[in-house]
This record gives sequence, C-alpha cells and structure tokens, in this order.
Amino acid sequence: MVNTSSPVMPAVPDTAPARPLSSAINNIPAPKEKPATPVSTPQNVSSVPPPVNAAAPPLPKFGKDFLKQMQAQASDAGAQIEEQQIDQELGLKLFEQYVQHLRDDADKQLQSSNLSTAKIVVRETNLVTIICNSNMGAIYANGNVDAFREFCKEKTNNNSVKIAVELTPEAERVESAPQKMSNADIFALYASQNPALKRLRDELRLDLK
Repeated sequence: MVNTSSPVMPAVPDTAPARPLSSAINNIPAPKEKPATPVSTPQNVSSVPPPVNAAAPPLPKFGKDFLKQMQAQASDAGAQIEEQQIDQELGLKLFEQYVQHLRDDADKQLQSSNLSTAKIVVRETNLVTIICNSNMGAIYANGNVDAFREFCKEKTNNNSVKIAVELTPEAERVESAPQKMSNADIFALYASQNPALKRLRDELRLDLK
C-alpha cells in the first residue's frame, strides 16, 4: 500500500541569525555623563595683585675726576708699603724708638740704660753702626743686633738693613788699662761712662775693693 501522505520536513530551530561582534559593540549604549558640579567662589577672598618687578638700582655715575681719584688712592697705597732707605737722620730716629721700646718693658730696663749711652752712625746707606763707649755697652748692643735689625725692617719695609757694633777709642783704652789698677778703680772708670753700673752696684749692694 502506497503511502500518499506528505513527507515530514526536519524541524528548524527557532533562533535568529547571529550578528557580527562589531555590530554588537556599536549598539552598546554610551554611559550617561553626570552634570559638572559648579564650583562656588568665596565672596570674601580678596584678589591678590600681580607681583611688581622691583626697579634695578641705578648704576654709579663716574665723574670726570674718577680716574684721578683712583690714581690718588693707588698712590697712597703704594706710599704705605714704599721701602725707606736709612740715612743718618732716620737711623738715629729708629734707634731712639727702639731704646724707648726696651724702656717700656720692665724686664729690659738694664738693656735700655746701657744702649741709651751709645751713639748711632750711618756711614753707608742702610748700614747702622752702634758705637759704644764701654765694653759692657757693647755686650748689650751685640745682644740686641738681631732684634734692632728686625725693628728697622718693620718700620722701613727695608730688608737690606745691616747693624754693626763698635767701641770708641776711649773705651778701648779703658779695656787695656794696666793690671795694677784695683777693681774699684776699674769699676769707677766703667761707672763714669755708664751710670747704670753704679745703680746696679748699689741695688745689689756689691762691695768692690
């Protein structure tokens, strides 16, 4: 027996065709933007003025005498360090100042007393000779040669200063006195030329016979 009924069709799934991925992304709704919150400005805040640039200090004005003033100042500075040459007058002045310098020191009273009797002679420029009238004075003079030289250098800014010590002919004759003279006689000769020796004898209560 022939089956005359219509053939059965296969079932079709009830789904919509798939959409492309790009189309799905484009169809995503954009998020809604929130309205901006207005910022309120305080009413009592005073406005700050912009900074004002300070004016540059004026440049110094150089007058017509400016160059002369600079030259005068340079000349004065050079005069302060100018080297002085020692002659008879300056040598005597320096020696007097040095003796006074010793006299101001309580520990050098005896030195100043012995040197005060000496004489100063400058036979050559910058060569100062201390002439002593006793052997004792020459001893003290030789002991102060270095100090006196440095004193002169400091006062004159002259490094060529030389100091020499000599004995007078009279002092040399006293030193060569006959041996028959007593100690008291020899001391009297020294004391006549150097009063400091007599004061020293009295202070020490020396009995010279």
